[in-house]
Amino acid sequence: TTMATDGDVTTVVVVSGIMGILFACFQFWKVSQTAVDPDSDQYKSEYRQLDDSNSASGSNRDEEAKRASQLFKIYGQITEGANAFLFAEYRICAVFLVVFGLLVFVLTAKGLAVSGTTFNWTAGGLSCVAFLVGGLTSILSGYIGMSVAVFANARTTINAAKNAEAGWTASFNCAFQAGGVMGFSLTAFGMLVCYVLCALYAKQYPYSNPVGRKNDTILFEVLSGFGLGGSCIAMFGRVGGGIYTKAADVGAD
Repeated sequence: TTMATDGDVTTVVVVSGIMGILFACFQFWKVSQTAVDPDSDQYKSEYRQLDDSNSASGSNRDEEAKRASQLFKIYGQITEGANAFLFAEYRICAVFLVVFGLLVFVLTAKGLAVSGTTFNWTAGGLSCVAFLVGGLTSILSGYIGMSVAVFANARTTINAAKNAEAGWTASFNCAFQAGGVMGFSLTAFGMLVCYVLCALYAKQYPYSNPVGRKNDTILFEVLSGFGLGGSCIAMFGRVGGGIYTKAADVGAD
């Protein structure tokens, strides 16, 4: 068998990551095709309950229009609330990243000190940077996840209002595609960022070094800061996700 080269690995990771992001963008575009604003021409033309040619009575059409307007209002309020919460939360997260990042910097420098030294500031600094990058990646991922969840909830509800099986199909597709946006974009983005860190840090600790596997160990020790930063911010994100995606679900219901 032939061994995969660094170029092969880079090609697989980068191409897969880009394809994942592009597919997520396509899924988001599909979700966005559902009109939410009841005053828009797209909404009125797509949903027969607002079409003057509909056989329903004028009072029924007025009632449907009122419900659509109320849904649009609730959707706007949930979006505003979710964004306000994220802004407040991420200000706290920024302080946490700075304070805890300094702690990671010092403790890692102490723990990875080579023989005859007290601190390995290079390793500590790289661990701190990886921690901050992981935290920022998690922040961006959380924002995308929250935004897509709120964005899709109202549209799933609108699709569910369609007649008979068309409602089941359209609402399921909308929700499933929104999940695809989060799943593919967050995975691809996290993989690409982590791989860039690996490639950059390998220049400082080349794993082909003839001294053996010592550099490999240090390389992955400092890279572990990426996972730590992402996990720490994810704990904050779980709180916001629980509150506001549930609020979006209730509003959609």
